[in-house]
Amino acid sequence: MLKKGRPFRGNCWTKRMYQRSFYIGSTTCHLRLRQSPCRIDESAIWFGCPLIGDDTTISDSTLSNDSRMRGYFLRVVSSSDSLNLTTDLCGGFRLYYIHIGNEYWYSDDYCYLLSVARERGEIEIDDHEFEFWQRHRYTTGGRTYFKGLHKLPPGATISHDGNERRVLNLMLPSSNNPDASEHTKEVEEELRATLRIIRSTGRRVILSFSGGADSTLLALICREENLDLVPVFLQAVPAYAENDRDFARATVVAKQIGFPLTIIDTPLDLDDELTERIESRMLFDRHVSLLHFSGMREVARQYGTDCIILSGQGADSVLSFGPTQRTRGDFVARLLATYPFSQASKFAARIVSRRLSKKLRTPQNRHEFMRSFLDQEYYYSLVKPDDSLADYLDSHVKRVLTPDTHTLSHLMRLKIDGFLQGSDNQVVIQSALSAGIDGVVMPFVSPAIISATVRHKHSLLDLVHPKYPVRRLLAKYRFAEPRTVNQTRSYDLSCDALEQAIAARLDESRIAIMHSSHGVGVS
Repeated sequence: MLKKGRPFRGNCWTKRMYQRSFYIGSTTCHLRLRQSPCRIDESAIWFGCPLIGDDTTISDSTLSNDSRMRGYFLRVVSSSDSLNLTTDLCGGFRLYYIHIGNEYWYSDDYCYLLSVARERGEIEIDDHEFEFWQRHRYTTGGRTYFKGLHKLPPGATISHDGNERRVLNLMLPSSNNPDASEHTKEVEEELRATLRIIRSTGRRVILSFSGGADSTLLALICREENLDLVPVFLQAVPAYAENDRDFARATVVAKQIGFPLTIIDTPLDLDDELTERIESRMLFDRHVSLLHFSGMREVARQYGTDCIILSGQGADSVLSFGPTQRTRGDFVARLLATYPFSQASKFAARIVSRRLSKKLRTPQNRHEFMRSFLDQEYYYSLVKPDDSLADYLDSHVKRVLTPDTHTLSHLMRLKIDGFLQGSDNQVVIQSALSAGIDGVVMPFVSPAIISATVRHKHSLLDLVHPKYPVRRLLAKYRFAEPRTVNQTRSYDLSCDALEQAIAARLDESRIAIMHSSHGVGVS
Protein backbone atom coordinates (compact mmCIF):
# COMPACT_ATOMS: atom_id res chain seq x y z
CA MET A 1 0.00 0.00 0.00
CA LEU A 2 1.04 3.59 -0.60
CA LYS A 3 2.45 5.28 2.45
CA LYS A 4 0.49 8.27 3.68
CA GLY A 5 3.41 10.70 3.50
CA ARG A 6 3.43 14.48 3.44
CA PRO A 7 2.98 16.74 0.44
CA PHE A 8 5.99 18.62 -0.87
CA ARG A 9 5.22 22.06 0.57
CA GLY A 10 2.99 22.50 3.55
CA ASN A 11 0.06 20.40 4.62
CA CYS A 12 -2.42 20.79 1.78
CA TRP A 13 -4.53 17.72 2.63
CA THR A 14 -8.03 17.88 4.01
CA LYS A 15 -9.75 15.31 6.21
CA ARG A 16 -11.70 14.15 3.15
CA MET A 17 -8.73 12.52 1.46
CA TYR A 18 -9.38 9.42 -0.67
CA GLN A 19 -6.63 6.84 -1.04
CA ARG A 20 -6.50 3.44 -2.68
CA SER A 21 -4.06 1.18 -4.52
CA PHE A 22 -4.97 -1.07 -7.45
CA TYR A 23 -2.99 -4.17 -8.44
CA ILE A 24 -3.32 -5.13 -12.09
CA GLY A 25 -0.97 -7.88 -13.17
CA SER A 26 2.55 -6.63 -12.57
CA THR A 27 1.37 -2.99 -12.46
CA THR A 28 0.46 -1.11 -9.30
CA CYS A 29 -1.60 2.08 -9.52
CA HIS A 30 -1.90 4.39 -6.52
CA LEU A 31 -4.77 6.89 -6.43
CA ARG A 32 -4.69 9.63 -3.82
CA LEU A 33 -7.10 12.59 -3.92
CA ARG A 34 -7.79 15.59 -1.71
CA GLN A 35 -11.55 14.98 -1.77
CA SER A 36 -13.95 12.17 -1.06
CA PRO A 37 -16.25 10.66 -3.71
CA CYS A 38 -19.31 12.74 -4.55
CA ARG A 39 -21.19 9.83 -6.10
CA ILE A 40 -20.89 6.04 -6.09
CA ASP A 41 -22.97 3.96 -8.46
CA GLU A 42 -22.95 0.32 -9.54
CA SER A 43 -20.03 0.67 -11.92
CA ALA A 44 -18.04 3.76 -10.94
CA ILE A 45 -16.81 6.16 -8.29
CA TRP A 46 -17.13 9.86 -9.12
CA PHE A 47 -15.19 12.87 -7.85
CA GLY A 48 -15.65 16.57 -8.49
CA CYS A 49 -19.05 17.96 -9.44
CA PRO A 50 -20.64 15.88 -12.21
CA LEU A 51 -24.19 16.94 -13.09
CA ILE A 52 -25.98 13.76 -14.06
CA GLY A 53 -29.72 13.64 -14.63
CA ASP A 54 -31.72 10.86 -13.00
CA ASP A 55 -32.57 9.41 -16.43
CA THR A 56 -28.99 9.46 -17.73
CA THR A 57 -27.34 6.18 -18.69
CA ILE A 58 -23.56 6.53 -18.91
CA SER A 59 -21.80 5.01 -21.90
CA ASP A 60 -18.12 4.21 -21.37
CA SER A 61 -17.32 4.74 -25.06
CA THR A 62 -18.67 8.31 -25.20
CA LEU A 63 -18.47 9.39 -21.56
CA SER A 64 -16.67 12.71 -21.98
CA ASN A 65 -18.69 13.66 -25.05
CA ASP A 66 -22.13 12.67 -23.80
CA SER A 67 -24.14 15.91 -24.05
CA ARG A 68 -25.74 15.07 -20.72
CA MET A 69 -22.39 14.85 -18.91
CA ARG A 70 -22.08 18.31 -17.41
CA GLY A 71 -19.77 19.66 -14.75
CA TYR A 72 -16.17 18.75 -13.95
CA PHE A 73 -15.37 15.24 -12.80
CA LEU A 74 -13.10 12.25 -12.47
CA ARG A 75 -14.70 8.86 -13.01
CA VAL A 76 -12.96 5.77 -11.65
CA VAL A 77 -13.99 2.31 -12.87
CA SER A 78 -12.09 -0.68 -11.52
CA SER A 79 -12.26 -4.46 -11.55
CA SER A 80 -9.94 -7.25 -10.55
CA ASP A 81 -7.94 -6.88 -13.74
CA SER A 82 -8.46 -3.31 -14.98
CA LEU A 83 -8.59 0.36 -14.00
CA ASN A 84 -10.07 3.21 -16.07
CA LEU A 85 -9.72 6.89 -15.16
CA THR A 86 -11.72 9.46 -17.14
CA THR A 87 -11.83 13.25 -16.87
CA ASP A 88 -14.44 15.71 -18.14
CA LEU A 89 -14.30 17.12 -21.66
CA CYS A 90 -12.47 20.34 -20.77
CA GLY A 91 -10.12 18.97 -18.13
CA GLY A 92 -11.76 20.84 -15.27
CA PHE A 93 -10.81 18.02 -12.90
CA ARG A 94 -7.03 18.24 -12.89
CA LEU A 95 -5.48 14.81 -12.41
CA TYR A 96 -1.68 14.51 -12.40
CA TYR A 97 0.38 11.34 -12.57
CA ILE A 98 3.92 9.97 -12.57
CA HIS A 99 5.22 6.62 -13.74
CA ILE A 100 8.25 4.91 -12.19
CA GLY A 101 9.00 1.30 -13.14
CA ASN A 102 5.83 -0.75 -12.78
CA GLU A 103 4.13 1.78 -10.53
CA TYR A 104 1.83 4.71 -11.36
CA TRP A 105 0.82 7.43 -8.93
CA TYR A 106 -2.31 9.48 -9.67
CA SER A 107 -3.36 12.53 -7.67
CA ASP A 108 -5.02 15.91 -7.89
CA ASP A 109 -2.11 17.21 -5.78
CA TYR A 110 1.16 17.69 -7.62
CA CYS A 111 2.86 18.50 -4.28
CA TYR A 112 2.42 14.89 -3.24
CA LEU A 113 3.55 13.50 -6.59
CA LEU A 114 6.63 15.71 -6.62
CA SER A 115 7.51 14.44 -3.15
CA VAL A 116 7.25 10.85 -4.46
CA ALA A 117 9.37 11.73 -7.49
CA ARG A 118 11.89 13.54 -5.30
CA GLU A 119 12.38 10.44 -3.14
CA ARG A 120 12.98 8.28 -6.21
CA GLY A 121 14.68 10.53 -8.71
CA GLU A 122 15.76 13.93 -9.97
CA ILE A 123 13.14 16.45 -11.03
CA GLU A 124 14.03 18.17 -14.28
CA ILE A 125 12.47 21.11 -16.08
CA ASP A 126 10.84 20.48 -19.46
CA ASP A 127 12.26 23.50 -21.26
CA HIS A 128 9.64 23.52 -24.02
CA GLU A 129 6.66 23.39 -21.68
CA PHE A 130 8.27 25.91 -19.36
CA GLU A 131 8.65 28.37 -22.22
CA PHE A 132 5.04 27.73 -23.27
CA TRP A 133 3.95 28.33 -19.66
CA GLN A 134 5.88 31.60 -19.56
CA ARG A 135 4.07 32.73 -22.69
CA HIS A 136 0.55 31.65 -21.73
CA ARG A 137 0.42 31.09 -17.91
CA TYR A 138 -0.59 27.43 -18.39
CA THR A 139 0.91 24.26 -19.85
CA THR A 140 -0.56 22.16 -22.66
CA GLY A 141 -3.31 19.63 -22.00
CA GLY A 142 -1.30 16.56 -21.00
CA ARG A 143 1.93 18.00 -19.62
CA THR A 144 3.48 20.13 -16.92
CA TYR A 145 6.85 21.88 -17.08
CA PHE A 146 8.43 19.07 -15.03
CA LYS A 147 9.59 16.04 -16.99
CA GLY A 148 7.73 12.92 -15.94
CA LEU A 149 4.91 14.79 -14.19
CA HIS A 150 1.91 14.53 -16.53
CA LYS A 151 -1.71 15.66 -16.61
CA LEU A 152 -4.52 13.46 -17.84
CA PRO A 153 -5.57 15.36 -21.00
CA PRO A 154 -9.05 16.91 -21.25
CA GLY A 155 -11.76 14.40 -22.08
CA ALA A 156 -9.40 11.44 -21.91
CA THR A 157 -9.46 7.96 -20.45
CA ILE A 158 -6.30 6.27 -19.26
CA SER A 159 -6.68 2.51 -18.92
CA HIS A 160 -4.68 -0.18 -17.20
CA ASP A 161 -5.45 -3.78 -18.10
CA GLY A 162 -1.96 -5.21 -18.13
CA ASN A 163 -0.78 -2.55 -20.58
CA GLU A 164 -1.14 1.20 -20.20
CA ARG A 165 -3.05 2.87 -22.99
CA ARG A 166 -4.50 6.33 -23.27
CA VAL A 167 -7.77 6.83 -25.11
CA LEU A 168 -8.87 10.31 -26.15
CA ASN A 169 -12.64 10.43 -25.90
CA LEU A 170 -12.86 13.86 -27.49
CA MET A 171 -15.22 13.56 -30.45
CA LEU A 172 -16.64 16.68 -32.09
CA PRO A 173 -19.06 17.17 -35.02
CA SER A 174 -17.41 16.46 -38.37
CA SER A 175 -19.13 19.29 -40.27
CA ASN A 176 -20.24 22.89 -39.85
CA ASN A 177 -23.60 24.16 -41.06
CA PRO A 178 -23.73 27.86 -40.08
CA ASP A 179 -27.07 28.57 -38.41
CA ALA A 180 -27.12 31.33 -35.81
CA SER A 181 -30.73 30.70 -34.81
CA GLU A 182 -30.21 26.99 -34.20
CA HIS A 183 -26.94 27.71 -32.41
CA THR A 184 -28.69 30.15 -30.06
CA LYS A 185 -31.57 27.75 -29.50
CA GLU A 186 -29.29 24.87 -28.52
CA VAL A 187 -27.27 27.09 -26.18
CA GLU A 188 -30.43 28.20 -24.37
CA GLU A 189 -31.75 24.65 -24.11
CA GLU A 190 -28.50 23.43 -22.62
CA LEU A 191 -28.27 26.29 -20.11
CA ARG A 192 -31.82 25.57 -18.95
CA ALA A 193 -31.15 21.83 -18.67
CA THR A 194 -28.05 22.46 -16.58
CA LEU A 195 -29.83 24.87 -14.24
CA ARG A 196 -32.72 22.43 -13.75
CA ILE A 197 -30.32 19.75 -12.56
CA ILE A 198 -28.71 22.26 -10.20
CA ARG A 199 -32.17 23.14 -8.85
CA SER A 200 -32.90 19.46 -8.21
CA THR A 201 -29.87 19.18 -5.90
CA GLY A 202 -31.49 21.49 -3.35
CA ARG A 203 -28.12 23.12 -2.63
CA ARG A 204 -27.68 26.86 -2.18
CA VAL A 205 -26.47 28.49 -5.41
CA ILE A 206 -23.92 31.30 -5.32
CA LEU A 207 -23.66 33.15 -8.63
CA SER A 208 -20.34 34.86 -9.29
CA PHE A 209 -21.80 38.09 -10.65
CA SER A 210 -19.79 40.67 -12.55
CA GLY A 211 -22.64 42.34 -14.42
CA GLY A 212 -21.16 41.09 -17.68
CA ALA A 213 -23.26 39.45 -20.38
CA ASP A 214 -22.63 35.86 -19.25
CA SER A 215 -23.43 36.18 -15.54
CA THR A 216 -26.40 38.43 -16.36
CA LEU A 217 -27.86 35.83 -18.72
CA LEU A 218 -27.39 33.09 -16.13
CA ALA A 219 -29.22 35.20 -13.53
CA LEU A 220 -32.15 35.85 -15.88
CA ILE A 221 -32.54 32.18 -16.86
CA CYS A 222 -32.27 31.12 -13.20
CA ARG A 223 -35.22 33.36 -12.46
CA GLU A 224 -37.27 31.76 -15.24
CA GLU A 225 -36.33 28.31 -13.99
CA ASN A 226 -37.31 29.23 -10.40
CA LEU A 227 -33.79 28.62 -9.20
CA ASP A 228 -33.07 30.67 -6.10
CA LEU A 229 -29.60 32.09 -6.10
CA VAL A 230 -27.38 34.57 -4.31
CA PRO A 231 -25.52 36.87 -6.72
CA VAL A 232 -22.24 37.88 -5.10
CA PHE A 233 -19.46 40.25 -6.05
CA LEU A 234 -15.98 39.93 -4.57
CA GLN A 235 -14.87 43.47 -3.78
CA ALA A 236 -11.13 43.78 -3.37
CA VAL A 237 -9.75 45.39 -0.21
CA PRO A 238 -7.75 47.47 -0.99
CA ALA A 239 -9.38 48.35 -4.31
CA TYR A 240 -7.69 48.22 -7.68
CA ALA A 241 -8.91 49.67 -10.98
CA GLU A 242 -10.15 46.53 -12.74
CA ASN A 243 -12.10 45.29 -9.73
CA ASP A 244 -13.56 48.73 -9.04
CA ARG A 245 -14.74 49.03 -12.63
CA ASP A 246 -16.39 45.61 -12.42
CA PHE A 247 -18.01 46.62 -9.13
CA ALA A 248 -19.57 49.71 -10.71
CA ARG A 249 -21.00 47.62 -13.54
CA ALA A 250 -22.22 44.79 -11.29
CA THR A 251 -24.17 47.12 -8.99
CA VAL A 252 -25.84 48.93 -11.89
CA VAL A 253 -26.80 45.71 -13.73
CA ALA A 254 -28.03 43.92 -10.59
CA LYS A 255 -30.36 46.83 -9.86
CA GLN A 256 -31.50 46.91 -13.50
CA ILE A 257 -32.54 43.22 -13.54
CA GLY A 258 -33.96 43.30 -10.02
CA PHE A 259 -31.50 41.10 -8.12
CA PRO A 260 -30.13 42.05 -4.69
CA LEU A 261 -26.36 41.93 -4.99
CA THR A 262 -24.31 40.67 -2.05
CA ILE A 263 -20.97 42.44 -1.73
CA ILE A 264 -18.25 40.35 -0.10
CA ASP A 265 -15.24 42.32 1.11
CA THR A 266 -12.23 40.32 -0.02
CA PRO A 267 -8.89 41.14 1.65
CA LEU A 268 -5.87 40.93 -0.62
CA ASP A 269 -3.33 40.19 2.09
CA LEU A 270 -1.13 37.33 0.92
CA ASP A 271 -1.02 35.57 4.29
CA ASP A 272 0.62 32.19 4.87
CA GLU A 273 -2.65 30.27 4.52
CA LEU A 274 -3.54 31.78 1.13
CA THR A 275 0.06 31.46 -0.05
CA GLU A 276 0.00 27.74 0.74
CA ARG A 277 -3.37 27.27 -0.97
CA ILE A 278 -2.24 29.00 -4.15
CA GLU A 279 1.17 27.32 -4.26
CA SER A 280 -0.38 23.89 -3.78
CA ARG A 281 -2.93 24.32 -6.60
CA MET A 282 -1.80 26.87 -9.21
CA LEU A 283 1.88 26.13 -9.90
CA PHE A 284 1.17 25.31 -13.55
CA ASP A 285 -1.68 27.80 -13.99
CA ARG A 286 -0.39 31.26 -13.14
CA HIS A 287 -3.24 33.70 -12.58
CA VAL A 288 -4.23 36.79 -10.62
CA SER A 289 -5.61 34.25 -8.19
CA LEU A 290 -5.46 36.06 -4.86
CA LEU A 291 -8.93 37.64 -5.28
CA HIS A 292 -10.46 34.23 -6.10
CA PHE A 293 -8.79 32.28 -3.30
CA SER A 294 -9.43 34.93 -0.68
CA GLY A 295 -12.96 35.46 -1.98
CA MET A 296 -13.90 31.78 -1.85
CA ARG A 297 -12.60 31.61 1.70
CA GLU A 298 -15.00 34.44 2.59
CA VAL A 299 -17.87 32.77 0.69
CA ALA A 300 -17.33 29.55 2.66
CA ARG A 301 -17.33 31.49 5.91
CA GLN A 302 -20.62 33.21 5.09
CA TYR A 303 -22.54 30.42 3.32
CA GLY A 304 -20.79 27.20 4.30
CA THR A 305 -19.28 24.67 1.91
CA ASP A 306 -22.43 22.79 0.91
CA CYS A 307 -23.21 25.17 -1.94
CA ILE A 308 -22.72 25.41 -5.68
CA ILE A 309 -20.62 28.17 -7.22
CA LEU A 310 -22.18 29.16 -10.55
CA SER A 311 -19.91 30.98 -13.01
CA GLY A 312 -20.17 32.25 -16.57
CA GLN A 313 -16.47 31.58 -17.08
CA GLY A 314 -15.58 29.94 -20.41
CA ALA A 315 -18.31 31.48 -22.56
CA ASP A 316 -15.90 33.61 -24.59
CA SER A 317 -13.63 30.68 -25.43
CA VAL A 318 -16.43 28.24 -26.26
CA LEU A 319 -18.68 30.55 -28.28
CA SER A 320 -16.12 32.82 -29.96
CA PHE A 321 -12.76 31.03 -29.50
CA GLY A 322 -11.30 34.12 -27.85
CA PRO A 323 -11.77 37.81 -27.04
CA THR A 324 -15.30 39.18 -27.43
CA GLN A 325 -15.07 42.85 -26.50
CA ARG A 326 -16.18 45.34 -29.12
CA THR A 327 -12.79 46.97 -29.40
CA ARG A 328 -10.50 47.30 -32.40
CA GLY A 329 -7.94 44.99 -30.86
CA ASP A 330 -10.46 42.22 -30.19
CA PHE A 331 -11.95 42.62 -33.67
CA VAL A 332 -8.48 42.16 -35.19
CA ALA A 333 -7.93 39.07 -33.01
CA ARG A 334 -11.19 37.55 -34.28
CA LEU A 335 -10.35 38.49 -37.87
CA LEU A 336 -6.98 36.73 -37.69
CA ALA A 337 -8.58 33.60 -36.25
CA THR A 338 -11.50 33.58 -38.71
CA TYR A 339 -9.87 34.58 -42.00
CA PRO A 340 -6.15 33.97 -41.44
CA PHE A 341 -5.18 33.96 -45.13
CA SER A 342 -7.10 37.08 -46.22
CA GLN A 343 -5.57 40.34 -47.38
CA ALA A 344 -7.30 42.07 -44.47
CA SER A 345 -5.50 39.79 -42.05
CA LYS A 346 -2.15 40.48 -43.70
CA PHE A 347 -2.75 44.20 -43.33
CA ALA A 348 -3.83 43.73 -39.69
CA ALA A 349 -0.72 41.64 -38.99
CA ARG A 350 1.53 44.51 -40.05
CA ILE A 351 -0.28 46.87 -37.67
CA VAL A 352 -0.09 44.39 -34.77
CA SER A 353 3.62 43.76 -35.40
CA ARG A 354 4.33 47.48 -35.36
CA ARG A 355 2.35 48.10 -32.16
CA LEU A 356 3.86 45.14 -30.32
CA SER A 357 7.33 45.87 -31.71
CA LYS A 358 7.63 42.21 -32.66
CA LYS A 359 8.27 40.46 -35.93
CA LEU A 360 5.02 38.63 -36.66
CA ARG A 361 3.27 37.50 -39.83
CA THR A 362 0.13 35.70 -40.95
CA PRO A 363 0.36 31.92 -41.44
CA GLN A 364 1.17 30.71 -44.93
CA ASN A 365 -0.68 27.41 -44.69
CA ARG A 366 -3.19 25.56 -42.54
CA HIS A 367 -0.47 23.85 -40.55
CA GLU A 368 1.06 27.18 -39.48
CA PHE A 369 -2.38 28.55 -38.69
CA MET A 370 -3.14 25.76 -36.24
CA ARG A 371 0.17 26.32 -34.50
CA SER A 372 -0.37 30.09 -34.32
CA PHE A 373 -3.87 29.57 -32.92
CA LEU A 374 -2.52 27.38 -30.11
CA ASP A 375 0.38 29.76 -29.46
CA GLN A 376 -1.35 33.13 -29.82
CA GLU A 377 0.52 36.35 -29.17
CA TYR A 378 -1.78 38.51 -27.03
CA TYR A 379 -4.76 36.62 -28.55
CA TYR A 380 -3.46 37.24 -32.09
CA SER A 381 -3.07 34.12 -34.27
CA LEU A 382 0.20 35.15 -35.90
CA VAL A 383 3.39 33.24 -36.70
CA LYS A 384 6.65 34.04 -34.93
CA PRO A 385 9.49 33.55 -37.47
CA ASP A 386 12.41 31.50 -36.17
CA ASP A 387 10.36 30.47 -33.15
CA SER A 388 12.26 28.20 -30.76
CA LEU A 389 9.04 26.30 -30.00
CA ALA A 390 7.92 25.78 -33.60
CA ASP A 391 8.93 22.12 -33.95
CA TYR A 392 7.64 21.25 -30.47
CA LEU A 393 4.29 22.91 -31.10
CA ASP A 394 3.98 21.32 -34.55
CA SER A 395 4.37 17.85 -33.05
CA HIS A 396 1.88 18.72 -30.33
CA VAL A 397 -0.73 19.97 -32.80
CA LYS A 398 -0.29 16.82 -34.87
CA ARG A 399 -0.82 14.71 -31.76
CA VAL A 400 -4.00 16.54 -30.71
CA LEU A 401 -5.77 16.88 -34.06
CA THR A 402 -7.40 14.24 -36.22
CA PRO A 403 -7.25 14.45 -40.04
CA ASP A 404 -10.91 13.79 -40.77
CA THR A 405 -12.52 16.87 -39.22
CA HIS A 406 -13.02 20.45 -40.38
CA THR A 407 -11.35 23.68 -39.27
CA LEU A 408 -13.82 24.66 -36.55
CA SER A 409 -13.51 21.23 -34.98
CA HIS A 410 -9.74 21.54 -35.00
CA LEU A 411 -9.84 25.01 -33.47
CA MET A 412 -12.13 23.81 -30.71
CA ARG A 413 -9.83 20.87 -29.96
CA LEU A 414 -6.87 23.23 -29.66
CA LYS A 415 -8.90 25.64 -27.53
CA ILE A 416 -9.81 22.78 -25.17
CA ASP A 417 -6.25 21.45 -25.04
CA GLY A 418 -4.94 24.95 -24.37
CA PHE A 419 -6.89 27.81 -22.88
CA LEU A 420 -10.03 26.00 -21.65
CA GLN A 421 -8.07 23.53 -19.49
CA GLY A 422 -5.81 26.36 -18.36
CA SER A 423 -5.56 29.00 -15.69
CA ASP A 424 -8.79 30.97 -16.19
CA ASN A 425 -11.01 27.92 -15.65
CA GLN A 426 -8.73 26.31 -13.10
CA VAL A 427 -8.69 29.33 -10.80
CA VAL A 428 -12.50 29.13 -10.52
CA ILE A 429 -12.40 25.45 -9.56
CA GLN A 430 -9.24 25.38 -7.47
CA SER A 431 -10.08 28.46 -5.40
CA ALA A 432 -13.43 26.91 -4.46
CA LEU A 433 -11.84 23.53 -3.67
CA SER A 434 -9.25 25.20 -1.48
CA ALA A 435 -12.12 26.58 0.62
CA GLY A 436 -13.78 23.15 0.86
CA ILE A 437 -16.41 23.86 -1.83
CA ASP A 438 -16.45 21.10 -4.46
CA GLY A 439 -19.66 22.29 -6.15
CA VAL A 440 -18.50 24.40 -9.09
CA VAL A 441 -20.49 24.68 -12.32
CA MET A 442 -19.58 26.63 -15.46
CA PRO A 443 -22.67 26.03 -17.64
CA PHE A 444 -21.14 27.37 -20.86
CA VAL A 445 -18.36 24.77 -20.65
CA SER A 446 -20.41 21.71 -21.56
CA PRO A 447 -20.19 19.08 -24.31
CA ALA A 448 -23.61 20.13 -25.67
CA ILE A 449 -22.69 23.82 -26.11
CA ILE A 450 -19.24 22.93 -27.45
CA SER A 451 -20.79 20.58 -30.03
CA ALA A 452 -23.50 23.11 -30.94
CA THR A 453 -20.82 25.74 -31.56
CA VAL A 454 -18.77 23.49 -33.83
CA ARG A 455 -21.90 22.35 -35.65
CA HIS A 456 -23.70 25.70 -36.10
CA LYS A 457 -21.33 28.60 -35.49
CA HIS A 458 -21.75 31.41 -38.01
CA SER A 459 -18.16 32.65 -38.23
CA LEU A 460 -18.86 35.84 -40.20
CA LEU A 461 -21.63 36.88 -37.81
CA ASP A 462 -19.39 36.11 -34.83
CA LEU A 463 -16.67 38.32 -36.29
CA VAL A 464 -18.98 41.35 -36.19
CA HIS A 465 -21.20 40.31 -33.26
CA PRO A 466 -19.02 38.13 -31.00
CA LYS A 467 -20.75 35.69 -28.71
CA TYR A 468 -24.01 36.35 -30.56
CA PRO A 469 -25.98 33.53 -28.82
CA VAL A 470 -25.58 35.33 -25.49
CA ARG A 471 -26.40 38.73 -26.96
CA ARG A 472 -29.49 37.35 -28.73
CA LEU A 473 -30.75 35.71 -25.58
CA LEU A 474 -30.23 38.90 -23.58
CA ALA A 475 -32.25 40.77 -26.21
CA LYS A 476 -34.97 38.16 -25.81
CA TYR A 477 -35.14 39.15 -22.14
CA ARG A 478 -35.19 42.83 -23.18
CA PHE A 479 -31.91 43.47 -21.41
CA ALA A 480 -29.88 46.42 -22.67
CA GLU A 481 -26.34 46.80 -21.42
CA PRO A 482 -26.15 50.03 -19.41
CA ARG A 483 -23.54 52.70 -19.69
CA THR A 484 -21.45 52.73 -16.54
CA VAL A 485 -19.30 55.58 -15.28
CA ASN A 486 -15.58 55.08 -15.74
CA GLN A 487 -13.60 55.21 -12.53
CA THR A 488 -11.22 58.18 -12.45
CA ARG A 489 -9.60 57.94 -9.02
CA SER A 490 -6.08 56.67 -8.54
CA TYR A 491 -5.20 53.32 -6.95
CA ASP A 492 -2.24 52.09 -4.94
CA LEU A 493 -2.70 48.55 -6.29
CA SER A 494 -2.98 47.15 -9.83
CA CYS A 495 -3.94 43.85 -11.39
CA ASP A 496 -0.43 43.52 -12.85
CA ALA A 497 1.11 44.01 -9.42
CA LEU A 498 -1.09 41.24 -8.02
CA GLU A 499 -0.06 38.83 -10.76
CA GLN A 500 3.61 39.68 -10.26
CA ALA A 501 3.30 38.96 -6.54
CA ILE A 502 1.73 35.57 -7.25
CA ALA A 503 4.30 34.82 -9.96
CA ALA A 504 7.12 35.55 -7.51
CA ARG A 505 5.67 33.05 -5.02
CA LEU A 506 5.31 30.38 -7.69
CA ASP A 507 8.88 30.98 -8.82
CA GLU A 508 10.04 30.40 -5.24
CA SER A 509 8.09 27.13 -5.16
CA ARG A 510 9.61 25.92 -8.42
CA ILE A 511 13.14 26.78 -7.29
CA ALA A 512 12.60 25.02 -3.96
CA ILE A 513 11.40 21.91 -5.78
CA MET A 514 14.43 21.89 -8.05
CA HIS A 515 16.91 22.38 -5.22
CA SER A 516 15.46 19.52 -3.19
CA SER A 517 15.63 16.89 -5.96
CA HIS A 518 18.34 14.28 -6.35
CA GLY A 519 19.11 10.95 -8.01
CA VAL A 520 17.81 9.74 -11.37
CA GLY A 521 14.85 10.92 -13.44
CA VAL A 522 11.30 9.61 -13.59
CA SER A 523 9.86 8.30 -16.84
